[in-house]
Amino acid sequence: MMTGRIKSFFQTLMIVTVAFFAYASGKSQSLQRKFYQMAIETVSTAVCVCSMGDSNADFTVPGRSVLGESKPAAHIVDNILGVNFTVTVGTFGKCKSLLFPDTAAATAANGGVLDPQDCIPALGAPWAPGAPSVLIVGIPALNNYSTLMCSYAGTISIVSPGEATYLVP
Repeated sequence: MMTGRIKSFFQTLMIVTVAFFAYASGKSQSLQRKFYQMAIETVSTAVCVCSMGDSNADFTVPGRSVLGESKPAAHIVDNILGVNFTVTVGTFGKCKSLLFPDTAAATAANGGVLDPQDCIPALGAPWAPGAPSVLIVGIPALNNYSTLMCSYAGTISIVSPGEATYLVP
């Protein structure tokens, strides 16, 4: 009798597990990330994208003694325009946010039809959430799931972390 109950329990557990992973496979990447993989440490040469822009931008980390795959490792306060992102007009291509003054002015001049303009991001807050259990010069490490908010409503995310060896929780 006891073996029948145990067998039934494990069959039910297996069915629930299979059902959960079938459910998770059709859901968002964030749910899949929790169960399938750890984050990857971000280093110099990473590539980022902004939700309000139309192209990628290179991410660099100033010379630092903490390395990942022989490249300087990033932390969550690596968010400075001109240091971590090259200062060029159009850093992320054309910005389509109406909170960006140039796009708002061009859209108004175009009779209300959206007219994206060259991006110049306004970065203030640090990357979030980072990897608080891995510190680089006393600051949480930057991982490939972290995002950075632009003051003009864009969300900057990491497309390629610049390396694939070092995993961070």
